[in-house]
Amino acid sequence: MSKVTLLGTIGADVKVGSVGEGRFALNFSVAENIPIKNSKSEVVYVPQWFSVAFFSNSDKMAKHLLKGKKVFVSGNLRFSEFKNEKTGDVIKTNEIIADTVEPVEWVKSEEFVQNNTAQNASANALPPMPDDLPDDFNI
Repeated sequence: MSKVTLLGTIGADVKVGSVGEGRFALNFSVAENIPIKNSKSEVVYVPQWFSVAFFSNSDKMAKHLLKGKKVFVSGNLRFSEFKNEKTGDVIKTNEIIADTVEPVEWVKSEEFVQNNTAQNASANALPPMPDDLPDDFNI
């Protein structure tokens, strides 16, 4: 197996499914911009998409995994291919089976927004870590 560590942007809000016995599967896509040189020798950035599957004892982190937010993902890379029954095309996919998922941009809680108005909040203030994260959340 190939180990991968990725810092990217979430492409769509997370989909949460129950896998039984209090376990949840969180599925989402992440894009990483890869620099390449075009025909004019200019560096351009091309998105490389990954599907991510993360299994957890809680679904509470899902509210922090929103489209457009930055996320850190670490896990094993799995390549798959399947045949599209309608077109006959072979479709290749790459998926990360994550053992660590950490939002880089936390969704601000209502309490933080209300208690930190423009008059008393410093320009560099960060929201507190949410207190509703699952026990198996890795920092």
